[in-house]
Amino acid sequence: MITIALRRNACLMNSARAIGLGAALLGLAWALPAAASPGWLQIGYNSGHSGFNNTETAIKPKNVATLANAGTYTTGGAVLTPVISKGIAYVRSTDQNLYAWNLATGKLVWSISLPTEDGPNGMAVASDRLVTNCVTGTNQSGICAFSTKTGKSLWVFGELNGQSFSPPTIAGKTVYVAVSYNEVEYADIIVAVDLETGAQLWGFGSCADYCEKFGPNAPAVDNGTVYFGCVGGGSGDPVTDTGVCAVNASTGALVWQYQLGCTCGGDGQGRLIAQGGTVYAAYQTANCYQCGYTIDVTALNESTGAKIYDTPLTGQLNDSYYPLGPPVLGPDGTVYEGLNANNNPNQPNQFALNANGTLQWQVSTVPSFGAPPTLVGKSGKGVLFFACSGAQNGGTTCALDASNGSVVWNSSDGGLASYDSFAPPVTGGAVYNDCNNNDLCVYKVQ
Repeated sequence: MITIALRRNACLMNSARAIGLGAALLGLAWALPAAASPGWLQIGYNSGHSGFNNTETAIKPKNVATLANAGTYTTGGAVLTPVISKGIAYVRSTDQNLYAWNLATGKLVWSISLPTEDGPNGMAVASDRLVTNCVTGTNQSGICAFSTKTGKSLWVFGELNGQSFSPPTIAGKTVYVAVSYNEVEYADIIVAVDLETGAQLWGFGSCADYCEKFGPNAPAVDNGTVYFGCVGGGSGDPVTDTGVCAVNASTGALVWQYQLGCTCGGDGQGRLIAQGGTVYAAYQTANCYQCGYTIDVTALNESTGAKIYDTPLTGQLNDSYYPLGPPVLGPDGTVYEGLNANNNPNQPNQFALNANGTLQWQVSTVPSFGAPPTLVGKSGKGVLFFACSGAQNGGTTCALDASNGSVVWNSSDGGLASYDSFAPPVTGGAVYNDCNNNDLCVYKVQ
């Protein structure tokens, strides 16, 4: 039985009421190999989205220059954020399809029609379920679950009048997603959904900033708490600050909130990660482009929201500079952040901070990068992978030495990075990124 759960009132908190409706999304039934292998199961690798794969040991600074294309998977449109699980690459494309490819054989296991949205189209995998953004009806958004083995639709969760869903985050047996609305300003919520059934467990509102057409960022989950960007509402709203909010992952109860930037217009876009007892957020200190602002990285105590450090990456800025995405956290506490420098060659656009928040290095990189990085290896001896454009060899994937920010490799495939560039998954000795405009390329050490 396929269930569509629709939440009727965005402003009710801790509501678990859902309505079951019949639905059907077609899939092809094919068998998947049973052998397990390293994976990249959701955006940022884990539920805290730290961007660091601690299981990857094959790719190192000393061999990264030998990476070469070891396989190409072609779609009919731009490739969106893939996930890797049990030897299968799950790939969405703007050709309105979802593909499952066997990485050992290169063969297509199954594919289904799955229209993309004008917004995030992320995926997450757990318990043989693939959860992804989807269209649940006319002008309605939601998340859908499919069998990883067959592509069969299992359940659909939608918000009545929900305008934009974040990519899903899975922690344990629960899916967490941020939902945004146009009808009521800041009437936005975080929802917890049962991974097995698609039933709503709780909802917290109004929170989770609406980030233009791209929708809110995926919530980060760590140590039993959900962290996300939030916008302070009006009278009676439990959220008064614009910045970071934390709610209990089991109940949806507000734990703490923290203002990012000035109270006259803080930054609640949710560019944050949570790992090892600390929340890290990249943000603009003022919600404007002509008033003079800085771009900072702040570290907060996960339990209390107390500030550990706040480091400006830039001097006073005007014009539209912004963080490329959430920070990336290395195993020794080093934090990496990228900046859209608005084609200003004099403005550093890649940064590394020490565990205490002091600047370790900053560089102005060419080629330019369009998404957050992925880190493999030790912080001081690791490699940062980016989606890039303008690379010397005409490729769409680049690597930096994590110790100093120097470019150490870029792919040689043609084409341009897609409009929806993502942090490349790196797992099992392979780097995955879009290439040739419509393909997923796999790079391995030679």
